[in-house]
Amino acid sequence: MPRLPKTDLALQSQGRWVEYVPGLEFRVASMRSPEYQAATRRTERAVRDQTATLRRRNNGQALTSEQEEEIVELRERMTREDAARHLVTDWRGLEDEEGNEVPHSPDVAAKYLTDTAYLDAVLFVVASASAVHEYRVTAKEEAKGN
Repeated sequence: MPRLPKTDLALQSQGRWVEYVPGLEFRVASMRSPEYQAATRRTERAVRDQTATLRRRNNGQALTSEQEEEIVELRERMTREDAARHLVTDWRGLEDEEGNEVPHSPDVAAKYLTDTAYLDAVLFVVASASAVHEYRVTAKEEAKGN
């Protein structure tokens, strides 16, 4: 009978290496990491607060289509920033336009991944972070007592 696999909590937060394109790898934490979960809760609070502010401005009436678009843009921008700051924990092989290696930091990750020109990279990171089976304790690690 199969045993229920355990989650590697350290790997979930620290991330695993995934190749985005040849020569460029991201170290991606799980969407279930405590850091990312806290960030998404802050994002949802900010979106709720901004929605409430706009409704008060409208004297309790429904949001206008422009205000709804503002809320959508806020959520999308903050979601990309959450992914950049809390899912991408490192990278290897990222270079700037002059061919210089770009060192990883949450601020630099946010600079790149909040830019809609790099939307495919953000979607790749989110998809990688969603692969929960990749954050399991392996049988080899379990045998060592991890």
